[in-house]
Amino acid sequence: MHLGFTSSLAFLVNTVAIICGHLCLTDPPQRLKTGNKTMVDCFQNSNPPCGKDFPPTPSDNPVTLRPGSEYAVHLHMPTRHFNPNVQGSYVINIQLSGSQEFIALGKWPDGPEEYKILTVKIPKQSGQHLLQAIYQPAGRAYYSCADVQVLDDVTSDSDQPAPFSAMGNSATTTTSQRPIILLVTLLLSYNIFECWI
Repeated sequence: MHLGFTSSLAFLVNTVAIICGHLCLTDPPQRLKTGNKTMVDCFQNSNPPCGKDFPPTPSDNPVTLRPGSEYAVHLHMPTRHFNPNVQGSYVINIQLSGSQEFIALGKWPDGPEEYKILTVKIPKQSGQHLLQAIYQPAGRAYYSCADVQVLDDVTSDSDQPAPFSAMGNSATTTTSQRPIILLVTLLLSYNIFECWI
């Protein structure tokens, strides 16, 4: 199979897979049943507290943070519900180990951005905690959770990846890519319609 066709097909499958997504924690990486920590599997997340695909078993590799440090939480919202006439919000909470309650770390107004970076202050209590992100456009709520470990005397994870882009970093297309892009556009149009039904 031709490499260009294979790449285009992979792009098509990934793009169609993410189009119904509403909220994805990209850093720290969200916990999902499939083991896929990217935005490809960030749909079906309107079930509190962490979305439908949230497994009960904590991650084997949580992000490690220092008590009382500031941390930039990265969110991706593939499908936007922003309405400038109705104020929505983003909320970041944390559930400390041994607790069933979530503690608010911050709340920010909704906006038209597909990617959002929100800085929170990590609690001073050490342990394995659960970080919760909530995207609340008007009349809806979408959830995503990630495992974080707060330890004393540890350098926090600072390798925060750049936001995911299904299109890659290049804005140019070749003539051979145009039919694929047209097909993707048609499929996305159909899939967006399906998301709103």
